Amino acid sequence: LSPVRSNLVNWYDFDHNSTILEIGTGCGAITEALLENIDESITLHALELSKRRAKINAHRNKSYSNLEVLVGNMEHLGTSKKYDYIVCVGVLEYAGKYISGADPFNSFLANLQSLLNPGGELLLAIENKLGLKYISGSREDHTGLFFESLMSYPQYKGIRTFSKSELVSMLEAAKFTS
Repeated sequence: LSPVRSNLVNWYDFDHNSTILEIGTGCGAITEALLENIDESITLHALELSKRRAKINAHRNKSYSNLEVLVGNMEHLGTSKKYDYIVCVGVLEYAGKYISGADPFNSFLANLQSLLNPGGELLLAIENKLGLKYISGSREDHTGLFFESLMSYPQYKGIRTFSKSELVSMLEAAKFTS
């Protein structure tokens, strides 16, 4: 609920007349931060799996005419619509629960790539599995278990985070170039 969360996106200079897809919008904290920092020439599509959270987001940001809130799984979005930017904050770690196939995390990133226009950009934020708080003994954010991420999720149940080197490898495999 902290307004500091908006720092994830409020620094970014989005091009005029562009399109943004935000994946996994929750109740709209990042959606709101994006809308506060873009002009009306930029269209924002906010995709949320939960109909209830999507309704909250739509109500929270009802004063913006350049927002369209969508309900559903990214897997079923299709690739007919392409975007200049995709914003994905705190979502990749859940791909193992919501994306089908043997390698849901890489499939998720490949799906994101397929939704981008040529030259499009991905803004991705996820916890670092090797974060100092985990090394210092904090419970893993998603599992509630001690040292779970540091031990590469021995009790894996579809949710996990990654190190920087793992993310780089995954992004390269999905054809992200930088």
